[in-house]
Amino acid sequence: MQKRLLATLATCLLAVAVAMPAAHAAASTKGANALGSPLRFTFIQYNSPGDDLPVTNKKLNEEFVTIYNPTSIARPLSGFRVHDTAGHVYRGFGSLKLGPGHSVRVHTGSGRNTSTNRYWGQSYYVWNNTGDTAFLVANTGATVDTCHWGDGPGSIHC
Repeated sequence: MQKRLLATLATCLLAVAVAMPAAHAAASTKGANALGSPLRFTFIQYNSPGDDLPVTNKKLNEEFVTIYNPTSIARPLSGFRVHDTAGHVYRGFGSLKLGPGHSVRVHTGSGRNTSTNRYWGQSYYVWNNTGDTAFLVANTGATVDTCHWGDGPGSIHC
């Protein structure tokens, strides 16, 4: 009887020892979405302030999406893309790494790309004022985050 109790106890301890690294790994991805990527949209300005017409580069650049890295390590955006429901696709991240706690804005218009601001280079508005969905897609093709809005005030915290 005592041998059976010791064997059961040893089996339980082994199970706990095996489960501990898995539990720690799960805890370390806190803040990640269902696909494991921690990158996410935080704010989208889908309707630039003021009248939409005439369309100017300044007004186009007041329309943007913000992507945030909440982790303590830099995350590469190489191969990532952003798109809307109509199929407008931004692929201009290049070799950009998003630093820990940092964000990057993707503006609709033209400008000089930096580590905090990227420019789509469009001559027309991308995001629909009456409702749209922004998709953040990883280099694997998996959608890692979305942000949806209806007719509203012109911006949304995702």
